[in-house]
Amino acid sequence: MRFKRPAIIVCLCYISGLLLGCTVPYVSSTIVWAAAVIILLMAAVFFMKRSDMAVISAICILFVLFGLMKFQYSFHVAGDGLEPLEGKDVSLTGTIINIFSDAESKASYALAVDNSQAKVRLTIYYDDEQPSYRCGDRIMAKGEIQIPSGRRNPGGFDYKAYLKGQDIYHIMSVNSHDVSYLGSKGVHSISDLFMSIKQSLTDSVDRFMPYPENTLLKGILFGYTADMPDMISEAYSATGMAHILAVSGMNVAFIPLIIYFIFKPFNSKPRFADGIVMAAIWVYAAISGLSPSVSRAAVMLSVLLGGRLLNRKADTLNSLFIAAIIILIINPLDIYNIGFMLSFAATAALLSIYKPIEGLLAGFMPKVLAEICAATLASQIATLPIIAYYFNQVPILSLLANIAIIPFNGFIFLAGLALSALGVILPVVASAIAYPLYIILRSVNIFTLAMADIPWMAVNVPSPSLLLIVAYYITICAAFLWRRMSKRQITSVAVALAFIVTMETIDIWQDNDRLKVVFLDVGQGDSIFISTPSHKNILIDGGNRIDYVDDGFDAGQSIVLPYLRHNGIMRLDLMAYSHPDSDHMGGLASIMNELRVDTVLYSIYDEEFLSSALDKGVRVVKLAQGDRIEVDDGVVLRVLYPPAQPSFDGGNNSSLVLKLEYRDFSLLLPGDIEADAENKLLQDADLESTVIKVPHHGSDTSSTDDFIAAVNSDIAVISVGSNNFGQPSDDVIRRYYDAGAQVYRTDKHGAVSIVTDGWNVSVETVIER
Repeated sequence: MRFKRPAIIVCLCYISGLLLGCTVPYVSSTIVWAAAVIILLMAAVFFMKRSDMAVISAICILFVLFGLMKFQYSFHVAGDGLEPLEGKDVSLTGTIINIFSDAESKASYALAVDNSQAKVRLTIYYDDEQPSYRCGDRIMAKGEIQIPSGRRNPGGFDYKAYLKGQDIYHIMSVNSHDVSYLGSKGVHSISDLFMSIKQSLTDSVDRFMPYPENTLLKGILFGYTADMPDMISEAYSATGMAHILAVSGMNVAFIPLIIYFIFKPFNSKPRFADGIVMAAIWVYAAISGLSPSVSRAAVMLSVLLGGRLLNRKADTLNSLFIAAIIILIINPLDIYNIGFMLSFAATAALLSIYKPIEGLLAGFMPKVLAEICAATLASQIATLPIIAYYFNQVPILSLLANIAIIPFNGFIFLAGLALSALGVILPVVASAIAYPLYIILRSVNIFTLAMADIPWMAVNVPSPSLLLIVAYYITICAAFLWRRMSKRQITSVAVALAFIVTMETIDIWQDNDRLKVVFLDVGQGDSIFISTPSHKNILIDGGNRIDYVDDGFDAGQSIVLPYLRHNGIMRLDLMAYSHPDSDHMGGLASIMNELRVDTVLYSIYDEEFLSSALDKGVRVVKLAQGDRIEVDDGVVLRVLYPPAQPSFDGGNNSSLVLKLEYRDFSLLLPGDIEADAENKLLQDADLESTVIKVPHHGSDTSSTDDFIAAVNSDIAVISVGSNNFGQPSDDVIRRYYDAGAQVYRTDKHGAVSIVTDGWNVSVETVIER
């Protein structure tokens, strides 16, 4: 049996192994090697019996195992040698090799540490002075070596995996006065040369192009967006045009055009020009930072040009999958890289479904317009589920935006490349190019910002399940290939889709009888999301908001909203805050600004927040002891505290205490009450609960022995983060353990999810115990 495009089969098997490595616990490489040897022996036996299908199956399984081992080694075993320094204050000397961000209040760099292979993500917080470091600068930084945080909430961003994909295993945050400038490294290697060239070219853009258009041009040319204003980058994302800010295969495709144009008048041999093109695309790729999209395009073009040099015709789709295999073998963690996914999917679509779409459109629109629309539609069709999964948005009018912008892309890239290069050697010519290019870039920015302000420019959607994503791609492939498919293949597709629909239906049906409570990890603060059996949505507290530092932090915007959107929550039936402390209600304002909220519940009046709620048409209800809310059929929210005439004048001991009941299950949410309030509750409240949110982040001012005994919980959850208050107290944790409760902490376990049908209770944590 022969396959026309064997790289596709190999690549899909290898990717399956990588994805398997993402989901299963660490497997010893010895076990994987043993399994591989057994499979090889079996394949040899089948090969002697001329059983081709068995041999092919064995090869596929081997690539799955190879992918599993590569991913797990890269993620769980590989390191940078700085592990003994974790948690310690050290002085690191090294060279800045990349700039991630450069704002007024802070900047982040990749620091290559001297005398090692380690790279550290260094974040510098500025004081009064604001030094600006460049690639190639040598510095010494004094601070604590830390491990980056992994995923802490369901559907949340995995910062640790993201950095590991860039071969960065540790981070360090310092103030600017803890950094010393040691001079410029100079050029001592090929990588230093490319870094120096990129720095010169970006400096040239900054010299001849005003802000912020210079940031747009640097993004288009080199993928450098560290100093781009958030407003502009968000506008490009909202309009579905973020791809022009990342160096893509389209940029690489322009390189051959330039080279062939230069060599055409000399009637040089095609092979000579092909060799120059191959060298040029890798030089450009190196200068651009070898991002997955550029690497993919460079490998593809190298395969195609290499085939021409060897008088062999290369298949473009097969070349794409060869490029994917090479990239993912070099760095298996690129499977996490959204840029790799988007680039790979978009290119596969352009090579496979672009022509059929163009054929359909050419019947009722000009050819040039049909080509632009077909390319945009093909890319959007292929990348839609990836964008929906990671960004929870579907750009509605992005086709219109791209049709308006794409015709200028080629001119912007070519003119920008000329500007950056001539700015170094012929400044007068660069000045002549700068003004017309500025007019175009300015117009593109104005157009994009205007498009981003259009209502419904992008629609918020929940993250689709992996099964639905698979079903989507199966459907798209079948829709474009059904005329060439055999009856057996059509039947296989129908069976696969029926299986996926059945599994999704069962999953939805099971949720219809379940109550779900998620204690989100918002750091030092509280935020609890509750979904009832009929999908009524309740949010109690929204985490912290810090405005007294320049870069700020809003748990509602950064943590709670992404979780809600990931799960398709666009409306909250009830929102409550236990008391007005920032670590409980700080993030609620940003959530209310983004989502529809029907009712806000409170016990202590907060004028600013409640006035804003009333202005938005939100119903505001004050609660007191004895109130009862029928949230859903069989789901009741009881108010245990404070009384209508509270004994305490605000503060922790006036926190709203709620008890949620569903059949035999109950959940106690006591806010930040302390011993005095606990004693009052002991006098007349039914405190016994299946689950308790431990009061006041586990402080030793709360959770008295009598209170814990009265609650008699099976599960205790402590919402806590890094703090200087000694929370949670070791004595408090021991009390709950002694009372027979399982104790979960968001600082140790990440978000804690509790699911119940009213009788049985299951607990899941993002970070394994």
